[in-house]
Amino acid sequence: MAWTLTSGLTRLAGLVNLEWLEFLDVELPKGIGIPELVFFRKHWPNLKGLACYKIEAVEVQELLATEWPELEVKLNHTWG
Repeated sequence: MAWTLTSGLTRLAGLVNLEWLEFLDVELPKGIGIPELVFFRKHWPNLKGLACYKIEAVEVQELLATEWPELEVKLNHTWG
């Protein structure tokens, strides 16, 4: 499943108690943008953490730092 709003994430909107979102594939985080973060906040009010390989978009990094500083973000996460 692709982790974008149009092809996957909306299927998980009902998981209102979701606290942690972890992307295991190094290619998946490239789809995280402002619309995805807005979706996360709207549908997952209990989300406390996000783990992914990287977030390259400066606007996404800035939004996380200014609008959602309490969200724990683990980049270059090592699994295993």
